[in-house]
Amino acid sequence: MKTEHMDRYRTLEGRIRQEVPALISLEREGSYWDFKREWHDSNSALIHDILCLANNLESEVSYLIIGVDEENGYSACDVKENGHAKRRSNQNVVDMLAKTPWGSAQPPFVVVVPLELRGDTIDVLAIVSRREDMPYYLAKSSGDVRPGLVYTRRVDQNSPIDRGASWSEVQAIWRHHFALDESPVVRARYMLADKGHWELLSSVNSTDDKYYSFAPEYTIRHHPDDERDAYEYYMLDQTDPRPHWYDIELCYHQTTIYDTVGISLDGGRYFAPVPEWSFFSWPDNPYQMDPDLTYCYYLRDSMDWALNMFFYDADYDDATISRNRLLKAVVLFDDDEERLSFERFLGMHKAGFCKAMYEAKKPYGAEKLPDEYAQEAKDSMGQSLKAVPILQQMLQHFRSSLAK
Repeated sequence: MKTEHMDRYRTLEGRIRQEVPALISLEREGSYWDFKREWHDSNSALIHDILCLANNLESEVSYLIIGVDEENGYSACDVKENGHAKRRSNQNVVDMLAKTPWGSAQPPFVVVVPLELRGDTIDVLAIVSRREDMPYYLAKSSGDVRPGLVYTRRVDQNSPIDRGASWSEVQAIWRHHFALDESPVVRARYMLADKGHWELLSSVNSTDDKYYSFAPEYTIRHHPDDERDAYEYYMLDQTDPRPHWYDIELCYHQTTIYDTVGISLDGGRYFAPVPEWSFFSWPDNPYQMDPDLTYCYYLRDSMDWALNMFFYDADYDDATISRNRLLKAVVLFDDDEERLSFERFLGMHKAGFCKAMYEAKKPYGAEKLPDEYAQEAKDSMGQSLKAVPILQQMLQHFRSSLAK
């Protein structure tokens, strides 16, 4: 399994173990989860269910939960015994989807995860949909599943296999595809991912300000902030640590819909929004005023990370070197929920963290600070530089623990 698929599998497995028992306890089906007593008799019936769930508009992850008897109080039916001959492994489903003639850009990412539930085993087929690939449909028929038809799931019902979704449902999926059902700031995030269609606002003036060619009412501007001159610890990992601060504005028509602070690193070789700060205190010391640990982080689902990717020029080797140094000095979380969960995990592993800090070498970098910086500030920045590699390693252990 490819590394990125393995990481996605582990993240999904942890999410499945948290969400699926809660969905079963609701004792009803929904727009992004469906129950089956046993595995399907045919590939086409399974593909129909996958298509319907993949095109739901409520959640990017949907679940086909196999081994739940709706007619018997939503009790578990052990898939190892009930319908065992029809049971499919993760590889069986992956192979089936690979052989299926998809008409959309690519099939949804699907994994099968066995889950123990009160002594019985159920199979959870998790389906990850991407807005940009929706609607999912087939190029050729598969049994009763017709080519070109869009299937979806509304409330707790699948589209009929012989008719597909209604016109209004198909229209809603296409609106979702183009993010027309979202606010301007959410739409802007998808536009930022389409880096190739941003054009310079002016070919005469010396500026990097840009507009989105398919929606020129969206513009992005950044200009120097000469009043800021402070250092932050992650700058000290750069060859040239001198700070160059900027203001970044993302505008819709004349309205600023998002603004943040930017930083030009390593003498201008790499430009990015500044990372967020976390001020962490150990749970056994809740009343102290100063934090025990400070570090910076990005969230993958944030506008700042979307801007980070937007400004990054992968063809510029010096930018890649500078960016890699930045990412070694900050922590990258999937979202804020993961950050908060990780910090709770960190709080339970104080001894291990402190031992690793004691054994780690003193980092180089604080020596680059101007002489007028107080020794306390230099020590604090040195501690952050020392802590982040340990936090990154502990984050890997935390993610692995969720997948078990």
